[in-house]
Amino acid sequence: MLCLTLLQALWLSPVAAETELSGYYKNIFLRNGENLFAGNRLRLKFLVDFNQYVQAEIQYTNQLTFGQFPKIQTPLNTTNFFKTDQVLLRADGLDWTHSFYRAFVSFKLKNLDIVLGRQRIAWGTGRFWNPTDLLNPFDPTNIEGSERTGVDALNLKLSTDRLSYLSWVGAPGPSFAESSLASRYHTTIGPHDLSLMTGKFKDSLVIGGDYAGSYQGAGVRLEASYTLSPLKNFWKAVLSLDYQFSRLYLLGEYFYNGQGESDRRHYDLEGRLAGRIRNLGQNYLGTTLSYQLSPLMSLSGLALINLNDGSCVLGPTLSYSMGPNTDLIFGLNAYLGLPETEFGRNSVLIFNQMQWSF
Repeated sequence: MLCLTLLQALWLSPVAAETELSGYYKNIFLRNGENLFAGNRLRLKFLVDFNQYVQAEIQYTNQLTFGQFPKIQTPLNTTNFFKTDQVLLRADGLDWTHSFYRAFVSFKLKNLDIVLGRQRIAWGTGRFWNPTDLLNPFDPTNIEGSERTGVDALNLKLSTDRLSYLSWVGAPGPSFAESSLASRYHTTIGPHDLSLMTGKFKDSLVIGGDYAGSYQGAGVRLEASYTLSPLKNFWKAVLSLDYQFSRLYLLGEYFYNGQGESDRRHYDLEGRLAGRIRNLGQNYLGTTLSYQLSPLMSLSGLALINLNDGSCVLGPTLSYSMGPNTDLIFGLNAYLGLPETEFGRNSVLIFNQMQWSF
């Protein structure tokens, strides 16, 4: 309702607004053991340039799926104040739903940007894991890497100089205990990007920071946070290195997760199912490589390893560009390890995706 009211107000304004429509159609097919799943998604993106100070963006999703999507990916404990997802039809393994992926209005003043609505607030520098990105958590095993959950929030960004800014974010929940309030300071010093953040994220208090720079042509990123929560106080930290050759890209990342356990017998499985914890172990290694086979085709590989229990996820993918607006992806996620380990309890997931953008 908020999204429709926003669009209506902009369209009916006496000041003419410039509009732009884009989007994509995507088909997904996957197999997980004996389970088959097929999904069709249409996403429409409306950009409304109201004037030089006010813009709006609405991304509307209409999705039709067949079968049962495998419950392999980690539940994401997100903050969505407005419940926009609606089921249009559900019967015999068929689901027809629609929702708003993004819906926000932005105001640009002299040195202050204000964004209100469902948006993506990306904090941190890690590629697989982000200890400071608590408003928009991301699952690195997600077969749709470009899909990032939004958050219903008020985001204020004050530019203190050309290379620095302060951010304040408020994300309401059903109650104050389930709401989030946070701030972040970011600055650039030469080739180095530095950030500090602190805030209340639902029932936890968090302080942290991140760094991004380069050394001898290699990208270097650091990120860390300390959390005080009712159940446990803990550190999280990430060290990430990457390098781009002419056609080959390499990335390696180490993740320390103080929220997890070093002994698999003490894993908080209930907390993971409820979305309170995303990683069960304490020490992880993530690597990826991507090689450009031709201007239209690339091969990439992903490996996520739980160093405590020895389980891992291997994810090779082959991407092919059928045209300027159409892409094909073939891949699989192979979950290896003993049945009682974090990744070993899952089976192989085979998938292909076709996306046409307009």
